[in-house]
Amino acid sequence: MSKLTRQQAINAMCKSCIYDEGGGNGTWRDQTEGCTAPDCPLYEHRPLSSGTQAILKQERYDALSPEEKVAYDKRAREAAERMGTR
Repeated sequence: MSKLTRQQAINAMCKSCIYDEGGGNGTWRDQTEGCTAPDCPLYEHRPLSSGTQAILKQERYDALSPEEKVAYDKRAREAAERMGTR
């Protein structure tokens, strides 16, 4: 068996912890996204859908002060220019 990547190991641990295949509560990813154990060391790294990731990113951005938003936007523009995406 090949060695798992870090994300594969996290996914496997979250799935083994919370997934109830017969429970009718959605896919394993749906169930891990709904995890209610914020004290778990893997909570911030659990698998999330891209939609949920976008919502959380926007919430973090909205919580920034105006000065932090200016600095964040500047760093984002610089990174996009380095990567040639703008």
